[in-house]
Amino acid sequence: MARFLKWGIVTAGTIASLWAGAQSLAVSDESAWSVLRALRFADLNRIVLRRDCRGKPELANAPICQRFEFVPDKVQENAALPYFKKHVSAWQASEVLAFYSTPAGEQLTQTLLAEIEQNNPGLLSDTQLESLDRFNKSSPGVALSHFATDPEQSIAVIKAIVAYSFSTPAAPPASPASSKP
Repeated sequence: MARFLKWGIVTAGTIASLWAGAQSLAVSDESAWSVLRALRFADLNRIVLRRDCRGKPELANAPICQRFEFVPDKVQENAALPYFKKHVSAWQASEVLAFYSTPAGEQLTQTLLAEIEQNNPGLLSDTQLESLDRFNKSSPGVALSHFATDPEQSIAVIKAIVAYSFSTPAAPPASPASSKP
């Protein structure tokens, strides 16, 4: 009997180790970029920077506030990539992509971005809130939260935006809206 118990503990330990190892496999760059695009990561950064630049008079004339809109998504995604890979496993990335790539997930993302941009936290429906809450409590949701709140990730993305902004010519001024007869 003791022999079977010992075998069961060893087997359970081996299975747990294999499961943990499988979850910690490194996410590929392509998978990470797919997730960041599904989350509309660069759009979120633009919304937050736009809000901060408009809402803080001391930033209004800062060079970053004049040029961040023209920074390609890929620049921001590349800067965030190592931090995404630090916090999110391949399995978690696939689960995040599966959640946010559905029509409901895409609508949720769109609504979340609108809430942030409009500073209006009441746009999500009860169903969307419940779905988001369930996802955020899951292992992939927790990992994504760790990535999103990593201050080093935020700093790296801002540095990349600044570096790109100053390595390219200034964007042309916006043309006045044309009037239609």
